Amino acid sequence: MATSTARTSSSLPTPSTSTNTNESYKFKRKKNYDTYKTFIQKLLHQEHPGGIGGGALDVVDSYVKLAHDRLIHKADLILRRSKKKTMSEGEIFSAVLLAFQDDDFSMQANAAGHQAVTTYVSLPSSDSDTRSSKSSKAGLIFPVSRVKERIKNTSSVEGLRVGEKTAVFLTGVLEFLTRALVREAGRVAIKHKHKRITPRDIKLAVLDDKSLQEITKGAFIPGGVQVDAKK
Repeated sequence: MATSTARTSSSLPTPSTSTNTNESYKFKRKKNYDTYKTFIQKLLHQEHPGGIGGGALDVVDSYVKLAHDRLIHKADLILRRSKKKTMSEGEIFSAVLLAFQDDDFSMQANAAGHQAVTTYVSLPSSDSDTRSSKSSKAGLIFPVSRVKERIKNTSSVEGLRVGEKTAVFLTGVLEFLTRALVREAGRVAIKHKHKRITPRDIKLAVLDDKSLQEITKGAFIPGGVQVDAKK
């Protein structure tokens, strides 16, 4: 019982002897590593400076995760057929080709991944192996380390090994797909005289683009009201 009490007390801040009753203790918030919102906002500064609403930001964040998980699912199928345990850029490349019927769109997405890997390997290794250094080395906004961690958590292949270049390639693809979405949503927002992108703008953008529909197939996209792609 004494041990349990000691553990509990050690996890709390040590009380101050100060008599100031207004003094409060601040607890550090744990960072949420299961979101891409910060990086989406950085990307939006380039694609749509008008900004994005909170609800729409949640939709884009969900879109990134959905695209990631569906591509990894297809890559898993390829790995099982080849009886491999190491996921390389080749599996991601093939997964992108399988995910999109539009050859031009899929090749552009793969080209973005290839460019990120080329940039990454062309620069000398830095002393620090942090998320920022990997992303900046690859010329990306999205976090390479976070994408790599999600690959491991999402994949159903036991004992999966993921190389750094594989994570860089997929991060480049995801950033391309996100740019495509916010670019189209930004155009819809401007057309409807919205300064900030709304969930409805995103829904209209998806309904008007077959490639974006392929990633979101079967997923619910909030848009306020039922919308018609022709409008």
